[in-house]
Amino acid sequence: REIEAEFEGKLAKAREEFEAKLEELKATYPRIIARRLAEGLVKHGTGNRTVADLLKTAESTPGLEPIGADVAGMPMGPSGSNGGSAAAAGDGGGVAVAEEEPESVVETAEPEPEVEEDDALAMEPFIETARCTTCDECTNLNNRMFKYDENKQAYIADATAGTFRELVMAAERCPAGIIHPGDPLNENEKDLDKWVKRAEPFN
Repeated sequence: REIEAEFEGKLAKAREEFEAKLEELKATYPRIIARRLAEGLVKHGTGNRTVADLLKTAESTPGLEPIGADVAGMPMGPSGSNGGSAAAAGDGGGVAVAEEEPESVVETAEPEPEVEEDDALAMEPFIETARCTTCDECTNLNNRMFKYDENKQAYIADATAGTFRELVMAAERCPAGIIHPGDPLNENEKDLDKWVKRAEPFN
């Protein structure tokens, strides 16, 4: 009999603790949901009350946990919400309030500076050296501008050591068609328009 009485006493005590905890959750949890809902819904209101005002009113209600406390094991952010969006389940259902994206700040983009023709990148002359057939046409025309490498294949050693005219003439004479005159380096060169026109097929 004593064992049964002791068991009944423990059972009754456990039941009391359970019911007390249940009552505490019923009194506290809905207010936590209300606080989270207020944070999300205040943005859709008239704007007369701030989030701080609503929180102050909500936190004055008995049983409400202070802001920043963990609720049901879920870490709360600085605003009291659970991460980016607040989700809480009430009796028999769930309520989810997504935080509204902050209004984007429209910045007036500064107009990009217009690039003048003089500032445009000029195409430098070049030779496809690996395809050179060592015909000597370019080196015979100007051996300071055109030179051979260790494999006796031509390359442009110094584009300023001659004229744009010579670059175009070398391109026209090259049997492999691997010389590309690019753009003139000297805008004051004689008959430049004519040579620019003749350079077009090789660029």
